[in-house]
Amino acid sequence: MALDGLARGLGALGHRVDFRPLRSRSGFHTLDRWLYNAGVVLDPPRADVVLGVDLDGFLWAWRRRGGARAYVVTLKGIIADELRNERGVVRVLLGIQARWEKRNARRADRVIVSSRYSAAVATALYGVPSTRIAVVPEPIDLAEWRRRFAAVAPAREAARPTVLSVARLYPRKRVGDLLEAAALLRGRIAGVQVRIVGDGPEAGHLRALHERLGLGDTVVFL
Repeated sequence: MALDGLARGLGALGHRVDFRPLRSRSGFHTLDRWLYNAGVVLDPPRADVVLGVDLDGFLWAWRRRGGARAYVVTLKGIIADELRNERGVVRVLLGIQARWEKRNARRADRVIVSSRYSAAVATALYGVPSTRIAVVPEPIDLAEWRRRFAAVAPAREAARPTVLSVARLYPRKRVGDLLEAAALLRGRIAGVQVRIVGDGPEAGHLRALHERLGLGDTVVFL
């Protein structure tokens, strides 16, 4: 929604915005991102300003083929910061992605982050000078979200007290803590239910924890 809002805002000012999304997925995310970036080198963007998200653009930014006068990178989350809370293969792969993201940010004319915390991390871990960083909190178009929700899910009262979690199931998300909390809550709130939407490396561990805690339908995976 943040990129959609940016595109609508620029369009309202009379600018043309072209998206280049990730179109194919192999199931190996790090490989998919590299292939995407290689594709950008082979078919460089032709625009006055190019906006790269996170690590995307890191190969093209080396020479900036295509004539772009400015290159802006927006960091939705600092990967080098995220990987510190991971382990195993996920940590290794995020380490590779963090190196790509660092190159991307260091080659940008401007780096946009959503918080002062992220600005400090980008400087500390990626060496991006503070003079090239802009802190722009991401807006939320509440009217648009309400319109979309109303179109697909009319409002209704929950049949029971409900907690909803929507997340990619990485260790750093600490969804296991939510299951532990659910085990405590079921003895305090009659009928409470925790619903978890998402998949990821922790899925098997979380389902095993669910079984070990005997949570039944107190916690459901959707």
